[in-house]
Amino acid sequence: DLFTFFLMATRPLALLLLAFSLLLSMAAADVLVDNGEDVTQLVIRVYYDPRSTSDMFLRGDGLGLSWTVGTRMTPLSSHKGCWALSFSVPTSAAGTVLSVKALLDDSTWQTGPNSLILMRVEGAFSITLYPSFFTLKGRLDLVDGFYSKQLNNTRSIISYLPPSYTENPKSEIRHVLFMHDG
Repeated sequence: DLFTFFLMATRPLALLLLAFSLLLSMAAADVLVDNGEDVTQLVIRVYYDPRSTSDMFLRGDGLGLSWTVGTRMTPLSSHKGCWALSFSVPTSAAGTVLSVKALLDDSTWQTGPNSLILMRVEGAFSITLYPSFFTLKGRLDLVDGFYSKQLNNTRSIISYLPPSYTENPKSEIRHVLFMHDG
């Protein structure tokens, strides 16, 4: 084909252009080519107590992960209390679900259900986990005397905080559900 002819005819220049385009695509962290199949990059980040001296591991059911032996995550020097692990996701994995759990020192399992990650291949993506390892129950907090301007009265408010919020100071509450009794 024409590209092969160009490569053979102008080999030094073509190799330089090929290397440059490969560097650009890697810098963009977008679709890469690996063994002839298009792939995209997935980064899983785990945030946990920065005072912890444990190593963080990840177990799962795909992308080279296993439920029997964990894969060590890399601590990020730029974010104390954050570990990361990168994966190449082939296009054939699009639409499948990866199930994972974090472990401290590859022995103490994250509490609660597995984290489910829907694989996509439209470009690089990342997932952030805020696990808890020792707290099994969430916490109910009661706020007495909350004044309602619309009802012109005071009420008690009960809030529920998940286990990871209590144990993990890095935890974020991203989804909030408000329910009223009327």
